[in-house]
Amino acid sequence: MDLIDIGYFISFYIMLYCSFIWLYVYLRNRETIKTNPVIKRSPLVSFIVPAYNEEANIENCIKSIMNVRYPKKDITVVDDGSTDNTEKICKKYQRKGLIKFIKQNHGGKAAAMNNGIMHVRGTFIASMDADSYPDPDYLNNTMGYFNNPIVSVVTPSLKVIQTDSILRKIQWVEYLFSIFLRKLFSIFDCQYVAPGPGSIYRKDKLRKIGSFATDNLTEDMEIAFRFYEKGHKIENSTNAYVYTHTPRNFGSLYKQRIRWYRGYLQNTKKYSHMILSIRHGNLGFFLLPVNLAWIGIMSFMFINLVYNTILSIYNFIKPAWIVNDIGTLINFEQIEINWFYIFDFYSFFFVLFFVLGLLTIKFAVSTSGEKLEVWKRKTFYLYFIVLYPLILSFFWIMSTIKELIGDKRIW
Repeated sequence: MDLIDIGYFISFYIMLYCSFIWLYVYLRNRETIKTNPVIKRSPLVSFIVPAYNEEANIENCIKSIMNVRYPKKDITVVDDGSTDNTEKICKKYQRKGLIKFIKQNHGGKAAAMNNGIMHVRGTFIASMDADSYPDPDYLNNTMGYFNNPIVSVVTPSLKVIQTDSILRKIQWVEYLFSIFLRKLFSIFDCQYVAPGPGSIYRKDKLRKIGSFATDNLTEDMEIAFRFYEKGHKIENSTNAYVYTHTPRNFGSLYKQRIRWYRGYLQNTKKYSHMILSIRHGNLGFFLLPVNLAWIGIMSFMFINLVYNTILSIYNFIKPAWIVNDIGTLINFEQIEINWFYIFDFYSFFFVLFFVLGLLTIKFAVSTSGEKLEVWKRKTFYLYFIVLYPLILSFFWIMSTIKELIGDKRIW
C-alpha cells in the first residue's frame, strides 16, 4: 500500500463516517423533519429586497411577496444604484402605496440590506433577493420557530426555477440536497449560512450584532457565523420554499461558486478560533474541521484523477508514437483486461458511495416535497452523480488557489 492508497483509505473513512452520521440524524428525526411550530402571534415582517439592475425580475419578486399569506407584512426595495429600469418599475408600486422605495449609490448587497434595516418598521426582517420568489405559505412555515426566544434566524428551503440546461439540472438536484442537509445542520445546531433569498431575522438581534458585513464576499454566511459565535440559534424550515434563478452556463456558475467558496474560506479564516472549539458546539468542534477535510479530499481525488487520466492516455498512445503507426491506437485485441483489478478495493467503495448517493438523493427529494420521478428526471440524477463531484472539486481547487495567491476579491 503506497501513500496514494493510504490517502484514499483515509478519505473513504471520513466520507463514510460523515455519510452515516447524517443518515442517522435524518432517520432519527424523519417523522418531524417537515413539521413546523404553530404560529402563536403574527408580528409585522418587513421584507427587504436589495436590487441592482433587476428589471427582468423585480416585478415578479414584488408580486410574489404580495401573494404571501400572512396578516402583517410590508415591502422595502433598496435600489443599489441600478442603471436599468429597476427604479421605474419600483416607483409604479410605490405610487400605489404597495412598497417603500429607497435609492442609494452602488455599494453592494450588504450595504443595501443595512440601509433597508434602518428604515423598516417590522419586528422581523425577511431578506429576499430580487431574482427569487417566496411561496405563498413561506411565512406561515417559518414564523412559528420564533416562539422560542433564543431563535434569532430562520432559514428557508431554496428551489431552482428553471432546468433548461445540464448545469441547471445539476443545480436542481444540488439545491434539493441542500434543503436536506441544511435541515440536518439545523438539528445538529451547526447551520452556518443564512441564504440571502428568504432568511428571516429578529431585527433587534440583527442590529445588536452590527448588521451585515460590507467587506465580505458572502455576507449571508458571515452573519450566520456571527450569530452562532454570539450564542444565538438558527432554525430551518424544510417547506418554507423560495424559488430562485440559477446560472445557466459554466462561466456564470464559475463566477458564482468562486465567490461562494472563497467567501467560505474567508469566513473560516475570520472565525478560525471556532475550529475544534468545544465552546462553539457542533459547528466548531465537528463541522468546520470536517468541511476542511472534505475540501482536502475533493482536491486530492480530483488532482489524482486528472493525473492518472493524462498518464493513461499517454501510456496508451505512446506505442503509436514510437512506431509511427496510429493504427495501433485502435488495436483493442492487444488490450488485456485484469478483472481482479477492476473489482478491487476502489471498486468496492465506488459502488458503496454510488448506492449511498442514490439513497441520499431519495431522502433529499422526499424532504424537499418533490417527487422522485426517476424516469422523467433520470438525466438530472445522472448528471449530478457523475459530473457534480468533478465540477465541485474544480471550483474548490480554483477558489483555494485564488485565496492562497491573494487574488482580488470581487463581489
